[in-house]
Amino acid sequence: MSFGPVTPADIDFSDATALMARDCESACLSPVAAWAQAQRVFLAGTQFEQRQHMKTDFTVLDTGFGLGHNFLAAWQAWRTATQRCRRLWYVAIVGRPPRQNDLQRAHTGSPLAGLSTELAAQWPPLTPDIHLLRFEGGQVNLLLALGDAAAVLPQLVMQADAIFLDGGAPGRNPQMWAPRVLKPLARLAAPQARLATRCASSELQHTLNSLGFEIESCPAPNGEAELTAARYAPRHQASMPPGRTALRPRQVAVVGAGLAGAAAAQALAARGVGVTVFEREHAVAQGASGNPGGLYHGIVHQADSLHARWYRACALHAHRVLQPLVSSGTVPGQAAGLLRLETRHRLEAMHSMLKAQGLPPDYARAVGPDEAAQLCGWPLREAAWLLPQAGWARPASLVQHWLAQPGIELRTGHALSRSPPHGFDAVVLANGAALPGLAPTPLQVDRIRGQVSWTAAGALPPPLMPVSGAGYALALGQGQTLCGATSHRDLLPVQLAKADELDNLARLWQLAAPGHKPPSAAQGSRAGERISLPGRLPLVGPFAQSALPTGLRLDQPRLLPRMPGTYVLGALGSRGLTQAALCGELLAAWMCGTPWPVPAALADAVDPARLLLQR
Repeated sequence: MSFGPVTPADIDFSDATALMARDCESACLSPVAAWAQAQRVFLAGTQFEQRQHMKTDFTVLDTGFGLGHNFLAAWQAWRTATQRCRRLWYVAIVGRPPRQNDLQRAHTGSPLAGLSTELAAQWPPLTPDIHLLRFEGGQVNLLLALGDAAAVLPQLVMQADAIFLDGGAPGRNPQMWAPRVLKPLARLAAPQARLATRCASSELQHTLNSLGFEIESCPAPNGEAELTAARYAPRHQASMPPGRTALRPRQVAVVGAGLAGAAAAQALAARGVGVTVFEREHAVAQGASGNPGGLYHGIVHQADSLHARWYRACALHAHRVLQPLVSSGTVPGQAAGLLRLETRHRLEAMHSMLKAQGLPPDYARAVGPDEAAQLCGWPLREAAWLLPQAGWARPASLVQHWLAQPGIELRTGHALSRSPPHGFDAVVLANGAALPGLAPTPLQVDRIRGQVSWTAAGALPPPLMPVSGAGYALALGQGQTLCGATSHRDLLPVQLAKADELDNLARLWQLAAPGHKPPSAAQGSRAGERISLPGRLPLVGPFAQSALPTGLRLDQPRLLPRMPGTYVLGALGSRGLTQAALCGELLAAWMCGTPWPVPAALADAVDPARLLLQR
């Protein structure tokens, strides 16, 4: 289910000592008072500073992010600790998130103004998704789940070492404290997790006790109302479903050095896992990842479908990864937006779709043909979705950047089987179009042969902004325009075809210079092969066992037993650049037991076990 639509907070700044959210009946403390409360209630109540260094990865769940004071206080405490965890994971639920400007303004005069500026700089579009923000070079990770707690909590996959139970006073926000809303805490709490909250009502303490928390009520200083602290110590610890169990490997072999393999490798290495990438070719990105350029972008559907939510989450994460790399010149590309032509819906219907779903203009905006033509610099004749968090990049350069990260060893000219090699705890199959040959269970895939082409400088004015429709076009630089891509579902050899080159040029000229005859040849072309599955969603996670025990429920992928140590990241189809980064994060979280960067419903949708259920 979707978390949305998301309604931004409407903050009244007329009283700097007690900011008021006009639309949710709750007052916010001044920055100084809020910071002091975060230290006194949540950090002290969960023994954060004393406990966080005891684990390599320490995880916090905050049920009421508000304006971020609790997160900033935890981040500052991590920074100044003499002993600290290697990586801090902070999962926060934001029911009515502040706008970026309001967030920055709310922390004016805060003791943590520097950290709040960093937070505001990465503040995401207010879409109903989980947004992964990274600070301190990836040592502090904030997962912002934008949506109501009742919808978000059941969809989280994590084990929290500390729980900041926040969300306004029970009298003003009673739905947050309802037992049915708090019930998922028993599943989300790690053994011996600590919980703290400002509320000390007997009803809340009874609910927490029924969930397995031992209550420790602590009198607050200065004669304030009593606070509640608790420790998670249930009589019976529920086991994780087979499909959600973390392997926590030390050494992993990744098969394939394209976008999928590089994404998996860098995400695992960032969690301290030793990774060796095996590539059968003698260089990286020799398959579809070797194209001169590729697009990344989200989509808008009439309903906020699972498909639309998946590609939106992927595109937003891809932009957070690619924008600084493109800006610094590390990866050639353009990360300043994209036009996706719309032929099925009129402009008025497009505006209605955005309004109904509450999608903000910094994610998607509906523009008419005239504005689209002005943005692109070509005489476009259709309305379009303007997607600011989108663009293009050179896949091979991204692959090289990812594989150059510490903790990754690359071995080219090496082919592997599906079993983990000696000395490795697991193997990740990420070998692109060759995946079906190594997969331990049969994969019914579509094999797609495609070709891109590019024009010579001066043949055509390159587009000012990438444009996607029946085909796509982007400015490669030096006056060249990349266009494509053809798509053939057949078993012909992967080789250049003159007919595909002419088709690419015809579609390009139809966009850029209608009425003019395209040239008879492109400056260059490249052909490749990719695979996709029905539904156009990838495979991410551990393979399921093909022989199932009798009497097992077959309605949820997470319940199926898994093959030990065998994982997959593949079937990205034509959306490799869009999906790779988030797929890598999900796979690494799955393997290592860190918080998952997508809701459970999206993880189920890309789980390899779904194929077994479908059969």
